[in-house]
Amino acid sequence: MDVFDQIADGVRPLHSPRDTRTRTPCTGVQLQLSYALAKQIPDMARGFTVHTSFGEIAVVAGPLAQQIQALVREATERELAACGAQP
Repeated sequence: MDVFDQIADGVRPLHSPRDTRTRTPCTGVQLQLSYALAKQIPDMARGFTVHTSFGEIAVVAGPLAQQIQALVREATERELAACGAQP
């Protein structure tokens, strides 16, 4: 279990008093984006499902999954940078 899993499970707080002296604590949005970059986006290479109101789109592991994964990573990194955090 890494730091993101611990925070998500409520085992570890977002920051400790020691962290606030050296850096700004993450906002909820920054935490979600960081978690996506650390865990969810890398996992997309194994394939994933897109859920829409009209049904699901299955994307199997392979070139399409890798291309979408790269686009999602790039967009997420931009969003995180816009929040003032380093990806």
